[in-house]
Amino acid sequence: MRIQVVLCAAVLLAPLWNKSASADEVGLANGDRYSGTVLTLSSGTLAFDTGHGRVDLPWPNVTALTVEAPIVVTVDGGGRQTVSRLETIDGWVTIGDSMTVPLAAVVSLARPQNPFKVSGGASAGILATGGNTAVNSVRVDADLVARVWENRYTARSTVNRSKDRGVETARDASAEIRYDRFLTRTVFANASALFTSDVFRDLDLRTNLGIGLGKQFADNARAKLSLEGGFGYVSEHYAALLEPDRSYSALREASSLEVYFGAKRITLFHRNDAFLSLSENTQTQFGTTALRNTNVQTHNGVRLGLGLGLVMTLQYDLDYVRSPAAGRKATDRRSGLTFGYRF
Repeated sequence: MRIQVVLCAAVLLAPLWNKSASADEVGLANGDRYSGTVLTLSSGTLAFDTGHGRVDLPWPNVTALTVEAPIVVTVDGGGRQTVSRLETIDGWVTIGDSMTVPLAAVVSLARPQNPFKVSGGASAGILATGGNTAVNSVRVDADLVARVWENRYTARSTVNRSKDRGVETARDASAEIRYDRFLTRTVFANASALFTSDVFRDLDLRTNLGIGLGKQFADNARAKLSLEGGFGYVSEHYAALLEPDRSYSALREASSLEVYFGAKRITLFHRNDAFLSLSENTQTQFGTTALRNTNVQTHNGVRLGLGLGLVMTLQYDLDYVRSPAAGRKATDRRSGLTFGYRF
């Protein structure tokens, strides 16, 4: 019986022991010790995640260090290399198979970066009613983001359809492709193309093209924020023969924000693209019109993680055009509840 109790206790405590054994450790000259994860060593400061938050430790105060996972080490005068484990003994650390240097000779530490990262997901929402009401609607959307070294590629698409008693009341679709080239760790050059079609706005196809610069202000476990600015070109083709097609050059502003709560179980998100005409004149096939045009699209919502990659998303979209087709409203709003999968 005693052996069974010991075995059960060992099974229950094994995950905790493994977690502790695999943690990095840092010791300071004043006797303080931290257990957690080494993030980076840069400009004389060691960034360390304790599991309860990040602490920045002056590197000259560090007297002992143990890193249990692969890490990129740069030694003063000794180059850079990736090692599977790092441990100091009496203030000295062995780098690779043969190099042993004082801990103070280590000038930077960094976690190896995966050259290829991909994320995205797809979701759908369907509503069908019968009896006194007969409404059928569907919303399908998908997105994919791939990062390869300094290059980031993004693709998104959305389709909305709705019928009320057999009469179509909504039919629109959009698709977006983007390319970001990171010039520094946070600054990137950007090119984008956004295509929109909406039958009930008489819009056969709107094409928004943009180029410019952006800055990634945050990209971590708590938030992701980027802002962009540059120049754009907008071309609008309408289905009605009497509605003139339009095109204009524009200033472009875009932003993207995600805020995470509860280890990303709850995500608040916002995206927008805005194009403001550079002149009072908008080109048409019949000449020019003296009207400064503006086009703004926003996407806002909250995403709830249900486990195993499954999510529920409540989203509100807005599409504003200062000069819509004749007889159409300037602002379109859409809201929907969808279920899907993210990876």
